[in-house]
Amino acid sequence: MRTLKIACAFFAFLSLAATLTGTRAINWSYGGLHITKHAGIGVMLWSLFNALLYASAAYGIQRRVPVVWKLGWAVLIISSLQFMIGGLSSVLRQPGGWIGAAGILVGGALVSVYWGQWWNRQRDYFHTVAPITKSW
Repeated sequence: MRTLKIACAFFAFLSLAATLTGTRAINWSYGGLHITKHAGIGVMLWSLFNALLYASAAYGIQRRVPVVWKLGWAVLIISSLQFMIGGLSSVLRQPGGWIGAAGILVGGALVSVYWGQWWNRQRDYFHTVAPITKSW
């Protein structure tokens, strides 16, 4: 869980940096460095929401808050659907795109099942209360 907590904190930092600078993407190509700015205030607010979400997830993992385990399922499902819908929308425009679509659906489902099983095994981490130590 330490790695997941660090990843959440890192993504919170990146989302906060994107919110403060207005940067959406940075791409390097043969033409040089290309920086894409946020399209509007809505995208910037979404980035701020992501920063708060990741920071609260890192805090919840640190404090072993049981609701974070339940919210992890929502994150897994939404992320999987976002990947599959985004992949399908881009690959179906190409000739023979049904082959790529099948790969995206099968691969996305397999990855989701794997991480779902992993997340299910983490339930005890969140439902075990850490011992409280008192120094008298």
